[in-house]
Amino acid sequence: MRFGRRRDCQVAWPIAIVVVAVSTVVAAIPVTALQPLAVYTGYMDTHTSSPTPNQPNPWPFTSPTNYVGTPCSGWPTSTTCWDAAAIRLDNPNNTPITGVRVVANIGGSIYDLWGSLTVPAGGTLVLTETGGQNSTNFDGSDFPPNAYNSGNFADCTNDGVIPIVSVTVGGATTNYSDTTQVLDGGGHDAGHCVGSTFVSGRMDESHPWTLVSPPVQGGPTVTGLNPSSGSAAGGTQITITGSGFTGVSQVRFGATPATSFTFVSDSQTTALAPAGSGRVDVTVTVGGATSPVNQPADQYTYISPPGPPTGLAATAGNASIHLAWTQPASNGGGAITGYNIYRGTASGTEVRVASGVSGATFTDGSLVNGTQYFYKVSAVNSAGEGPLSNEASATPATVPGAAQNLVAVAGNGSVSLSWSAPAGNGGAAVTSYNVLRSTTSGAETTLSTGVSATSYTDTTVSNGTTYYYEVTAVNSVGPGPVSGEASATPTPAPTVPTAPQNLVAVAGNGSVALSWTAPASNGGAAVSSYNLWRSTSSGSESLLNSGVIGTSFSDGSALNGITYFYKVAAVNSVGPGPLSNEASATPATVASAPQNLVAVAGNASVSLSWSAPASNGGATVSSYNVLRATTSGAESTLSTGVSGTSYTDTTVSNGTTYYYEVRAVNSAGQGVVSNEASATPAPTAPSAPQNLTASAGNASVALSWTAPASNGGAAVSSYNVLRSTTSGAETTLSTGVTGTSYTDTTVSNGSTYYYKVTAVNSAGPGATSNEASATPQVPPSAAYVRRIASVTAATGGTSITLTVGSPGVVAGHAIVVIALLSSTSSITGALSASDTAGNLYSVGRDVNDGSAGDRLVVLVAVNVKALAATNQITLKVPSSGEIHASADEYAGVSGIDTSAGSTASSTSFSAGPVSTAQTPEILVGAVGIESGSTPIWAAGWSGLPALAISSDYLGSAYQIVNTNGPFTASGSTSGTWMTAIVALKTH
Repeated sequence: MRFGRRRDCQVAWPIAIVVVAVSTVVAAIPVTALQPLAVYTGYMDTHTSSPTPNQPNPWPFTSPTNYVGTPCSGWPTSTTCWDAAAIRLDNPNNTPITGVRVVANIGGSIYDLWGSLTVPAGGTLVLTETGGQNSTNFDGSDFPPNAYNSGNFADCTNDGVIPIVSVTVGGATTNYSDTTQVLDGGGHDAGHCVGSTFVSGRMDESHPWTLVSPPVQGGPTVTGLNPSSGSAAGGTQITITGSGFTGVSQVRFGATPATSFTFVSDSQTTALAPAGSGRVDVTVTVGGATSPVNQPADQYTYISPPGPPTGLAATAGNASIHLAWTQPASNGGGAITGYNIYRGTASGTEVRVASGVSGATFTDGSLVNGTQYFYKVSAVNSAGEGPLSNEASATPATVPGAAQNLVAVAGNGSVSLSWSAPAGNGGAAVTSYNVLRSTTSGAETTLSTGVSATSYTDTTVSNGTTYYYEVTAVNSVGPGPVSGEASATPTPAPTVPTAPQNLVAVAGNGSVALSWTAPASNGGAAVSSYNLWRSTSSGSESLLNSGVIGTSFSDGSALNGITYFYKVAAVNSVGPGPLSNEASATPATVASAPQNLVAVAGNASVSLSWSAPASNGGATVSSYNVLRATTSGAESTLSTGVSGTSYTDTTVSNGTTYYYEVRAVNSAGQGVVSNEASATPAPTAPSAPQNLTASAGNASVALSWTAPASNGGAAVSSYNVLRSTTSGAETTLSTGVTGTSYTDTTVSNGSTYYYKVTAVNSAGPGATSNEASATPQVPPSAAYVRRIASVTAATGGTSITLTVGSPGVVAGHAIVVIALLSSTSSITGALSASDTAGNLYSVGRDVNDGSAGDRLVVLVAVNVKALAATNQITLKVPSSGEIHASADEYAGVSGIDTSAGSTASSTSFSAGPVSTAQTPEILVGAVGIESGSTPIWAAGWSGLPALAISSDYLGSAYQIVNTNGPFTASGSTSGTWMTAIVALKTH
């Protein structure tokens, strides 16, 4: 079916084709024949494809004697317009068969289109549609439900129709089933179906001839030939197998009788093939009957030598040539078994050099480079060797040898190169040279290609730079190896030198030593000498000396104390160049001795002082060198570069005598030593003790301090305590005090006492400390006073400050600080409290809930210094997520007696029990609660205001007890809690 073509819709039914022969029968048909025709079905589609293996072959037939039907308007001239099913009738007999009638039945649709037919002797008749293309069509695949018309979807389900072909010959009709459904498109629209899958694009519907009826006759039948091919010259002995050979009277190869034949048996005959060409039927005649023709088994092929190979091409290599060709247009009817290679060194003189070459390529090795070779090729099959191909030639070659005798000659801004041709050109003429260059030996890269001569001038160079060159010769194969290396340094015409560099003048005693470095450029000619210029003022130099050889000079005509200025010029064959930089120096000698050296001993130090020398030697004294020894007259250098006329030696040991001398230093060096001075360092009294504090008690004052910053060079052996009832009037109270604390029990309650302390070492007492005072008091009664401060911090941190409320804290009272740290970074890390008055806080109890990371801490400060309202208490804690803190004032507290703590998750909290060491005592209770509720304290406890952040709480309470217990701090809450109880002594 053709894509997009709409055909008349007909109902598709099983197909039958009837071939009918009229009663008149050609007498030549043997009376034993049952059905003398072979019946084939096929489909030819030439609309979308060039010839393919699917198309029925043989086809087309352009003669009406072999073709019945009108498939397209261009027939028989056009042979590419078929789109039709067809029936083929083959007559293997020697006489035509007339009166044949063919009828097709496709699913109930009857096609009786061709009338009475004649099938020529040994010929073929093809039947297809009539009345113009598609006007009367018996291709069942082009009708519903299979049709694909004007873009409709084709049903690719096999319709199951088996066409029937009816053939009538001599009044006898035989029906044949087209079981492969060729006339029905394979059961669907073959142009748009692949199996049961629809494809919108047009596909080739062609189907090769399919035998549905072999001829049936009683004569001989050929079923095989061995061999089935032979030489076109004849003479091949073949064995014919089949049946009905008894009485064989003739064997033919096409229309030509066999050269000879021999009957062997009813099923076998041998024959000698005559000369012939192409493919022919081998027939056997017995009596009046001849075996059928056009049978696959009776085909005999005459084989001729193949035609000449085409497109022979030769490609040169190194001592080799590669050949390639295309196989002959004709293999002569037999497979090509190999190729023969012919070669010569002159055109047309080729002789065979290789045979039996398989494939269409060949590489000829071991050739001589530079020699031209000519080639031809012939193909060989079983019939022999065919004619020679076209001629091809090539000249093998390799790269040329190295260019010789490379010479490089420097010029001004150029280098001229010359060389000789290589000893060998590699078999191909040298066409050019490549020049390579580098500024490093052995690292040359391409500078220029395509140089035609054996010389080259490089004008892209810089004077003063050395260039290295190599050359390669180039032929048709490529560049050869590099030549020997040559180098040259282009140089301009000489000029005067540039200025000498780095002139330095060094003063001496009545002389100046000069030195310099050669000029950066000698101007292209060697520097032969130098001219020296001098002046006593900058920029006014005149010629002092000429013809100086080398790069140094000593001016011995200089006077000490006068500054001289110098310049130098370099001289070459052109003349003197420009002057150098200016350098100056003042000749001088060393200074005289420093005067009046004095050494003064200190604690582990000696202080030196002196006067400048009487003469500086003509140059300023820049510094002094200090010399020291522990033996008189044996001094060696202790320190250099000392500026000024004093020095303190702190590297001495007390009790050792040190001897000193001093030298003055100027540009000429160090001068004469001074007079000798000595001193013996010794300890001093200590510095003042530090941080003296006085804490009032009941008829007592407790003092504490820290050691002095310096012990004066000797260990502090004791302290002296001084006291007065008037500030600044202290006198000695106690001596020989060891340690850094002292309790004065000789005081009266209500009086204020002022104290200072001195440290004592082997040198005696040192300076007095700061003053501290205290007023001893009768202890107040035990009592809770008030809450002085509280604070919460929802964002936590590492510190929190509590501000004291009015009226402040009374001196001698106690402060209890309680803190809850939630999600702290450390449940054991250090924490501390401090306040404006410098009171000391001690940890009374520290409780944590373990891995949950929460912590409850109670801190206590007793006998405090007074705190005024707005003074501050600061807590330093490990980093915490939340902080709750409270501070409460208590009276009559003298210290911490005992404590206890616990943690759990329950509805009641408890810490303890504890028992007190005395009565009365103040019990302080604290509870920290995480994710819980406000604490409710048990009976006997006086609860203080609780602090809260969300569902986290800090609670506290107190009670004053007059028995020794035991006691617990308890109450009710929810969540996770930490509880502490701290007992405070009251006397």
